[in-house]
Amino acid sequence: ELVYRSGAPFTNDKLPRSETNWWLPIPDGKFHATKIRTFNKAKNQYYTTYNIQPTNARSKCARDTVPISALRKCAIEMPLTQLQVCNYMLAWTEGDWSSVEIEGTCDIRAPRIAYSHKAGSY
Repeated sequence: ELVYRSGAPFTNDKLPRSETNWWLPIPDGKFHATKIRTFNKAKNQYYTTYNIQPTNARSKCARDTVPISALRKCAIEMPLTQLQVCNYMLAWTEGDWSSVEIEGTCDIRAPRIAYSHKAGSY
């Protein structure tokens, strides 16, 4: 849920303003994430940090009509002509959506470049 509710708006803000559709993680595509979770005894809550590296593509869902709550149902446009490769950090106090903080970057690439090269190899 974090990837759609908080990650998708963040990564879509990195796209040109002319883009009208949501860009979302490719189902069964390359997606990497690591998680560090610590317990704050004083507050009796978990604080969690994620490093998320999704590969996104343009979906068939318009940003002005499809709410974030419905993004999981959006199909990806085929064929893939461009991909958005992202790397971002997301931190939050679990269960407190107002505490979410995100920083990171995204690049637009051709599908063959995104899938045929490892980071730092070109």
